[in-house]
Amino acid sequence: MKQIKNASWLQPGSEMSQNAMDIISKQLALFFPEQCGYLLVPQLPTEGARLISTDIRANIANASVFMQKLHADTNRELYQHFVAMTITQLTSGNYIIEKLHPIPRAIATAQSSIKSLMTIENIGSEVYYHMRQKLNTYQSEPWAKWLVYQYDRVYCRLSLWGLENDKMIIMPIVERIQNETLKKLLEAHELLECGTIKANFQGGLICTHINKMANALKVDLQNVPKQTVNELKIWLKKILDIEWDEIKEHSFYTPKVETEQKNSNDESKHLCLVFKTEDAFRRTVNKIPSYYMSEQCNNSGTRKDTEKEIWGRELIIETPDNVNDNDIINLYGADVIMKCLQLNKKDEKTHVQSSLKLNNLPIESDEAFLRECLRKDGGPNPKHVHVGCTKNNLSGWAKVTFADLQQRNKAAMIFDLALCQNSFPITIQGKKGPMQKFIQTTFSIDEDANAAHCVVKNRFRIILTSREVALRIFSSPPSTTTTASLAMATNTTNSTDPSQWTVDSAATVTIMRTDLYPDFEEIINRICNKFGVKVKSKDIPNFGKRCTFNHGSPQKTSLAASMLAQTFAPMNIRLNTDRQKALFNELEEVDEQTVKTDNENSENDDEEEDNDDDEDVEESAVKNIQVMGQNRRCVFCKQISSMSASTFRICGHTFCRCAAQALTTYLTLPLECRECKSNIHIRDIQIIFSNDEQLFLNLLKSSIQDYLTKNAKQDDRVFCPNDECDGLIKLNLDYQTCLTCGQNVCPKCQVIGDEVHVGRTCAQLLQEKKRREFLPQLFEEAKKFVQENWPTDANMVPIGRIDENPYLEKQYKTLKRFYEGIKALNHDLPPDLGKGFFAYHGTPSAAIVPICQSGFDPKRRSGQVYGPGEYFGVTASVSHGYAQRGNQLTGSNQMIIAYLLRGSHVKTVQNFCYVVANPTDWKFAFNLPVLIVTYGQTASSQLSPFPSTILDYVDDEPSWIAPFRWYWRQDNGQFEPYNDTINDILEKFYQQWKFHGGPSTVETPPLTRYLDDIPLPYRIDYKNNKQTNTKTSYTRVIDRRPLEKQPDNQNWFYHNEQNNWMRYELLVQNTIENKFQLYRSGHGSATIDIHFPGRPETYEINFLKGQQTNKTTNAVRNIKRE
Repeated sequence: MKQIKNASWLQPGSEMSQNAMDIISKQLALFFPEQCGYLLVPQLPTEGARLISTDIRANIANASVFMQKLHADTNRELYQHFVAMTITQLTSGNYIIEKLHPIPRAIATAQSSIKSLMTIENIGSEVYYHMRQKLNTYQSEPWAKWLVYQYDRVYCRLSLWGLENDKMIIMPIVERIQNETLKKLLEAHELLECGTIKANFQGGLICTHINKMANALKVDLQNVPKQTVNELKIWLKKILDIEWDEIKEHSFYTPKVETEQKNSNDESKHLCLVFKTEDAFRRTVNKIPSYYMSEQCNNSGTRKDTEKEIWGRELIIETPDNVNDNDIINLYGADVIMKCLQLNKKDEKTHVQSSLKLNNLPIESDEAFLRECLRKDGGPNPKHVHVGCTKNNLSGWAKVTFADLQQRNKAAMIFDLALCQNSFPITIQGKKGPMQKFIQTTFSIDEDANAAHCVVKNRFRIILTSREVALRIFSSPPSTTTTASLAMATNTTNSTDPSQWTVDSAATVTIMRTDLYPDFEEIINRICNKFGVKVKSKDIPNFGKRCTFNHGSPQKTSLAASMLAQTFAPMNIRLNTDRQKALFNELEEVDEQTVKTDNENSENDDEEEDNDDDEDVEESAVKNIQVMGQNRRCVFCKQISSMSASTFRICGHTFCRCAAQALTTYLTLPLECRECKSNIHIRDIQIIFSNDEQLFLNLLKSSIQDYLTKNAKQDDRVFCPNDECDGLIKLNLDYQTCLTCGQNVCPKCQVIGDEVHVGRTCAQLLQEKKRREFLPQLFEEAKKFVQENWPTDANMVPIGRIDENPYLEKQYKTLKRFYEGIKALNHDLPPDLGKGFFAYHGTPSAAIVPICQSGFDPKRRSGQVYGPGEYFGVTASVSHGYAQRGNQLTGSNQMIIAYLLRGSHVKTVQNFCYVVANPTDWKFAFNLPVLIVTYGQTASSQLSPFPSTILDYVDDEPSWIAPFRWYWRQDNGQFEPYNDTINDILEKFYQQWKFHGGPSTVETPPLTRYLDDIPLPYRIDYKNNKQTNTKTSYTRVIDRRPLEKQPDNQNWFYHNEQNNWMRYELLVQNTIENKFQLYRSGHGSATIDIHFPGRPETYEINFLKGQQTNKTTNAVRNIKRE
């Protein structure tokens, strides 16, 4: 080193040139060959390096300047080879290298032999985590020494790097681990409720088991003190007033409980009771004290309380050490206490925490860095880590608390080797200007001299049934007058004096990612001062804190918790859903997200303040974080994902809020990722449908029905046909009464409340219904509706004539779309009139015939004040004003009577109108024009609005559907598709710009979005996806979305009762097409059996005859393929 420093080319005060740097590098490599090394993978510096001469794998210190330059410089090749001036072996056997100097690749003694071995696509974060855990078990193997993992969360890709010679060993092991991991995750199941039914579901929402109905009358009890049968009989009679012969089964069990619950009395047991009768079950549920009702999911509906629901009902009671939880229960009563937990175990009563303090830390050191320091060397996990900085913001300090002295001492050794052996420079303001000073990290140990004199007390956490009870107990703590009653309750004479007990309230709130809030501690202090309470904070994973407010009344602690939760509501994430957890994990991925941290380093005039040891918490510098995220698109809507989007834990692909609707559009099971077709993990499915309970229940019913269909021999049940019922009925019975909803139903033909079915088989009922056609009934009920509800206003009478829509008899498009709408709602054909209702629609007389022929065209919508859809009057008086517009009759008007299907697609505006949200592509409709009413003074002399001859219907509409559709964003944030005319205009301009060198900004001819719009030209900016009104300059977002391509030659139809060709559902079509291709190629049978989703029947498809046969009713229908 002296030779290098004395070289003629190194002059003091002169800036070192690049040539000089190369000379130093060459000299260092020459004098210290045993300390030369290279990064295993240049783009993954955190994965470590190899020291060439010793063949050692080492990690680069996080605080190393070399590491910081690696992250800042895009030329990673420049830093691939280095000389390490400091090599430290930790107690764990790992090596840390520091003071690295880069050396040119040309003079390196050896080049990296680490190669990319394999890349695995469609790997989610959870799959990667479990695979990494299993691969870590091979660390002792020789081939694992140089194994490097690179996980790309954005592209769901796992790459493995290692020695080329080890590739044949590593690949089979990794593939086996991948298969085992996928199998484990896909087979993970959840017990879910579907009404009164409980069933197990695994990945893809596949039902694997249904609980027997015999367990429906089951109750789970906790804290049961009696063990023997005789003791249990006496206890049940005393507490529940239940006789032993009313119980069918009983069993003691040990549930999976939380850590804090394990501290409770081990002598109490959990008890499962199954009753013989519903009466005994109900008496038990109504009578059982809250303390004995288990938090496990009972059929009675008891559920576990959340943090918010416990606010104001939680108390902390501190007692002498001879008090147990039974004393608490006996004093206050099991009827008001829902939970009583002892917070301190007996072996923890004399436990004393130990801590150490680190001084002169680098200013960038934070809690995560210190914890990682310990973790990498096998050190203990601290209970608390508090990091601050000195007043001059030049160095930092930290107080680290451990569970015991042994952990603290071990951590001190690790910190001494990892942090305290090297100096680092800081810049201070001296008398002659800024000057550099080197300081070294030190540590000191806090000794708890008075620990042996701590008074041992028991602490209990109790949760009461109501806030009123909690306030009463808090306001009236136990006194000496209650000692006698407590002694009598416990049958003892030496019971503790309750006057020695102290009662405090508590309210807990969990805040995640507190590291994103630099003023978090300040806000907590302000809240405590506002309500006069104190707070205890506990660190939890992902930089979270669990804050418990105490030393105040239940009202004040709950108000403090509520204010804290509201203040940080956007980041208050429930980790059990994992919804935003993936987002924060992405922020920590070095290769996927670039996090820029801007620190304002202020300088202080006082040099002595560099090593400030003040015990007070110093406010650290505020860090402004900018996230440079990569574009990730939802696999369903193909839109760029928002910050609240999630990723599938198995394949890693992104989904957004549209997933629930997308997965239920075709109602096909198993539920799959649209990108890679892998089954969706059951917990991801729960997250997707967390805000769509009804959609989720429908899916659960379909999955359970599929399970029952496949296991009909073991369980002969199906769901009740009533959509509002979740009960199961026997399949082997015909028309029967559902015990859940009380309706008369048939499990085979799905009929509900049809007296015609009484005494008839399903086949006989079908023949009877063919004699009673749908349209005559529809016309009859519509005329009855008009007669009973038509207003008596002078301008509305008299009714001159009522004409039936003749295009319905001819099976025009309006009826076909309506039948498709019935199928979309999973209703049976012919339609049940009880599934809908009648309403009024006013329109110009010239529009009546087109509406009766084709239906209500969504492209002709106007106004849309109450949302998108077709509008119908609640009364005829409401629609009268619209019937007068464009009226070509003299002295009379005409109005349409429409039939509307009930459902979530219908919005009711009270006393005004119904809004029916039909699909904008008009593939089906939920409404049907039935009658035309002609009314007014000259109505009786008016002719029919229809021609005398109605031609047969010919479907001459074009079958081509544009592969793309343009949308514009409404004021409510939802996107509305343009009509066909505007869509064609926008697409032509887009094609010119994108592929033929046209302008990116164009002005359209006058466009009309709705019928009542004023035609206006718009300026379209394709680069920024903007639409600007040239008159008002109002700008909206536009979007171009691809439509799913319909498969060629895979459309299959069957002939229904109304002589209409009805298309099979997509899942059934795919099955038939695959089997048909096998039959046509000579590899399959001419007949196959199929099942419809949610239906119990089996159908035989005969490709030779072109027929479908219901194996239950033997009904035969023709089929066709187009």
